[in-house]
Amino acid sequence: MKLDRDGVMEVLPHRGVMLMVDGIEELDYGKRVVGYRDVGAGEFWCDGHFPDRPILPGALIIEMMAQVCAFLFVGEEGRERKIPYIAKVEEVKFLDKVYPNSRLVVEALFDAEGAGFVRAKCTALCGGKPAARGKLTCRLSGDGRTEE
Repeated sequence: MKLDRDGVMEVLPHRGVMLMVDGIEELDYGKRVVGYRDVGAGEFWCDGHFPDRPILPGALIIEMMAQVCAFLFVGEEGRERKIPYIAKVEEVKFLDKVYPNSRLVVEALFDAEGAGFVRAKCTALCGGKPAARGKLTCRLSGDGRTEE
């Protein structure tokens, strides 16, 4: 299943500069998801991280990984809608820089689930080369649109 930005916004509560996923290329609920973001040259972090040679901050790469992971666990017909909130970040390594005017692709693979938490193994690719990888553990909570 593929989703464009509008389809992504039907699942994720993030908006504005914090929506880090432009589309979903592959989706196998509970198993594997591949999402992408087209990193623009005019994004809010470009002027200061770093002047004269902007590099996408690692924290934003992790946030994108988490947002892609959400598609592993939400939206499946017949399953209660839950949004994963980051609970733990493990073994994240930044392997290459991500510059503006590039596409960052994140693959998330289901790893474990239990006691209201889920874990996924994530790999971020830029230009076909690994830019980052690691594991994210998330707490499943309500749909993220209203307070519980």
